Amino acid sequence: MEIDLSISQSSQSIRKPLTRKQKEIFYEIFHYISKKGYPPTRLEIAEAISKLWNKKVSRQAIDFHLNLIAKKGWLKIKKGQPRNIIVNFNELDVSI
Repeated sequence: MEIDLSISQSSQSIRKPLTRKQKEIFYEIFHYISKKGYPPTRLEIAEAISKLWNKKVSRQAIDFHLNLIAKKGWLKIKKGQPRNIIVNFNELDVSI
């Protein structure tokens, strides 16, 4: 699966590039929010990524990747809240 995630020209923020695994996780989050209107849980992400990668992925591994993705500026995580992943759709151009 080829995923191209880039910043729209109107975006003022600068993001660091994502690794292949980080792009796949970010895409799953993006797709889930686009479809359901709210962010997935860590367990829901882990289940989707486990199917994609054909191996068991833990919630802790997802949390590790989410923190790296957040540090790179692609999403925000609100501490202490369920479904706490925030993606600013206005700043993204996503093509698959």
